[in-house]
Amino acid sequence: MNHQSTITILVLLIVSDAGICAATGVFSGGGPGPYTPKNIRGQTVDIHGCGIYRHMSGDVAVQGIGQDWITMVLGLPLLRRISAHEKRIR
Repeated sequence: MNHQSTITILVLLIVSDAGICAATGVFSGGGPGPYTPKNIRGQTVDIHGCGIYRHMSGDVAVQGIGQDWITMVLGLPLLRRISAHEKRIR
């Protein structure tokens, strides 16, 4: 197996794994829903409560879901396009 085919296989594995992870972050459900517990200092914290981000604060969960959307919409197509372009050059 030459280097080009090894790189192609690795890129395809990265694209598929990243797609699965990003889709799980965006489309996962379950959990109790949003809730507001108190921390050890007595302050209230808004918890997202849904999907794989159910134990994170609302602000952090929104950033994670946004990053997952960017990965699916921009990152994966660009990686595939660059990989296909490299294949044509060689």
